[in-house]
Amino acid sequence: MGSSVPPNYTVRAEFDDFDAFTEAARGWDLRFRQLDSGSFSSSLVQHVSPTMQLGYARLGRCMDQEGKAPTELRTLVLARDPSERYRWRSQDMTGDYLGLFPANGEIAGRTPPGWEIYTISLVGSRLRAAIESVGGDPETLALEERWHVPAPRLAQLRRYLGRMFAARAVADSGGVLPEEDVVLLVSEAITAGQPEQRRPRPWVRTRALVAAMEVIRAHEHESLALADLARASGASIRTLGYAFHDRYGVSPKRYLLLRRLNGVHRDLAAAEKGSTTVTAVAGRWGFWHMGELAAAYRRLFGELPSSTLAR
Repeated sequence: MGSSVPPNYTVRAEFDDFDAFTEAARGWDLRFRQLDSGSFSSSLVQHVSPTMQLGYARLGRCMDQEGKAPTELRTLVLARDPSERYRWRSQDMTGDYLGLFPANGEIAGRTPPGWEIYTISLVGSRLRAAIESVGGDPETLALEERWHVPAPRLAQLRRYLGRMFAARAVADSGGVLPEEDVVLLVSEAITAGQPEQRRPRPWVRTRALVAAMEVIRAHEHESLALADLARASGASIRTLGYAFHDRYGVSPKRYLLLRRLNGVHRDLAAAEKGSTTVTAVAGRWGFWHMGELAAAYRRLFGELPSSTLAR
């Protein structure tokens, strides 16, 4: 089926630190924050050519995801497990859906522990032409963000991607990616699917969340009180609670703590040996009681701050 192009590179790695994972994902601008407690583990495989990128990822913990997919390509997302459920761009997604990132590549989601995903990044003009060639409407790419696809179509795509990410699959095929095969399978799945437009979120909660996040980003390193956050964002505490539970799955108070703990983790993991101390990093993120920090940090990440700094 079709021609192939040589990949520029292949990434295949295991990680025990989510910041290392985000740095290794070539072509992606990722910002992850861990939302549940436990040691992090993940897998990443990428096959990349000049005009296509195939990705597989497994994330062992519940993660808040922000950033951008490759902006020069159009990227689709498919859960590896048909029964998977996750939060993607303010929508509840299941394994029955094929999702499409917007043209600007914006990432905004919350994924459960053990989440496994395939990503397919293609040149937009080629995907449009392929959809038209199988009798579909290429304009759907400009209007829709997800398609409810018949199970047999998605099973076929999953089987194909599974073979691609099996050990040495690309090497055994002569170091090439079967690009036309992937484009055809994706275009057939989109054409067979039932498009669904993004459902609007409740306006009051959306406005409250946007305003609250502006305040949080402006005071990134401070310990904000929930009442002050509500006052600054012009929303009630109850409205903020609904908005944060919808987007992040936790209360605003819990999110504020998790965000600062993740900031401490990121700075400790990135620090060169001997360049800083746990106390200095903690103070930068508004933590002044080292015992309380150590306990909260260990509950979330499964290790002490000093262990992260020593790695």
